[in-house]
Amino acid sequence: MSTWWVQKSELAFMVINYNPNLQKQNGEAELKRTSDYEGYKNHTVIPKKRLTYWKSVRQAFDEMMIQDILPLQER
Repeated sequence: MSTWWVQKSELAFMVINYNPNLQKQNGEAELKRTSDYEGYKNHTVIPKKRLTYWKSVRQAFDEMMIQDILPLQER
């Protein structure tokens, strides 16, 4: 996942507690609350609108978990 201007500790909590069967993950609200949209917007060439920013963060998180993290846990 690219730098999405989220807090590492909140992201780590979501990774550790990830449950692919849940639509909303534990820690998601806190990660969203502490994310830095303005920092992202100021350092991105073509930033997403505020309304689609979180959806993009969540989609990138799910892709990272499904493609990179979960396969390692199944070994």
